Amino acid sequence: MDSHRVRVFAHPSVRAALAAFIESRAPPSVSFDYADTGLCEHASLDAVSPGPPEAAAAEEGGSSAPPLAYFDVAEFGSALETETLGRTLLYAQTIDSTQTLLRDGLWGVDPSWGAICLAESQVKGAGRGGNTWSSPPGCLLFSFHSQFNSGRSLPFVQYMISLAVIQAIEGTTRAGGSGGGDARRLPIHIKWPNDIYADLGALGGAAAAAKDEAASSRDGAAASPEGSTSASGSAGMVKIGGILCNSSSMMSGVFDVVTGVGFNVWNDEPTTSLRAIVDAANDAAEPSSAAPWRCPSSAALVAAFLGHFEALKTQFDRDGFSSFEDEYYARWLHSGQSVVVEPHGRATISGISHTTGALIAAASRPGGGDETLELFPDGNSFDFMRGLVSKKKK
Repeated sequence: MDSHRVRVFAHPSVRAALAAFIESRAPPSVSFDYADTGLCEHASLDAVSPGPPEAAAAEEGGSSAPPLAYFDVAEFGSALETETLGRTLLYAQTIDSTQTLLRDGLWGVDPSWGAICLAESQVKGAGRGGNTWSSPPGCLLFSFHSQFNSGRSLPFVQYMISLAVIQAIEGTTRAGGSGGGDARRLPIHIKWPNDIYADLGALGGAAAAAKDEAASSRDGAAASPEGSTSASGSAGMVKIGGILCNSSSMMSGVFDVVTGVGFNVWNDEPTTSLRAIVDAANDAAEPSSAAPWRCPSSAALVAAFLGHFEALKTQFDRDGFSSFEDEYYARWLHSGQSVVVEPHGRATISGISHTTGALIAAASRPGGGDETLELFPDGNSFDFMRGLVSKKKK
């Protein structure tokens, strides 16, 4: 059995309790060691791992990625602005799965520690339906815990995560930072219920090569395209990120959710990457203007995501889905989309239920009038790229 090393960065006030918790639950295939300093005091990545990531990739016969593709612990600590989330970091160059480690090995971690687990690569990444996959260099991979007091909240977690991913991209890809008054956005959207898609068609000829490459690559890490047609009917939609949420009920009645995020930041395989999208957007910009977009480092993107999610969760705990509903709809692909729902026939998507989190669609009745449908991921297969919703085959 391969052994993986995880470096732990935690505030001195929680380090002893965290170490005791980890030692009581950690799987034998993972070894842990503890940094002497917290995140903000850590000087460089060199002290985290046995050698530079580029050298490690070369030794294993893998391809190297640009330096910014690798996670800089010091930059992450400096950029992090959350109250809790991310204040404890479990970092690994290679691991079976960040999701599996937190879900199966370190379930029930104290939420006040704000622990996240991040890896440069995964060899048995956890996907939906029990699927596993290996990740290429440059793919952003991390998992974290969150807790909710009601089971009715659980369907909305993936919506908060999806929105936080998009908000983090928006705030870190503008060359002038999150401000600057530039209301334009990169063509990156939420595909219900928990995927991130890029519209390469919106970038024109600059993204043609990436689109052709995506169409010929069906297997891989965070992104594997489901089709070549968008929810609105335009060509060029490819998946560049995905979200997996696993929930369980604790003795106290609180629901613990382990969320895994995989996103193609610097790796152009198997579909395309944020870097390629930024390059294409800059190529399409006015020649007289400075490049308006930049590809952020992995550390900056994760820190921004955690800040957005923590804020969204605070709002949601207080006001429910309505607290971020408009922001979510502004970034998803499905408002007014016409789909075929078996066996009901053609229906039009109108939004998400505030009470159940289900997708709401209106189908025409044979005798006249509309029938309101609530569509749940469990039990249904959603191929929005082809406009089809059908019962899952057992």
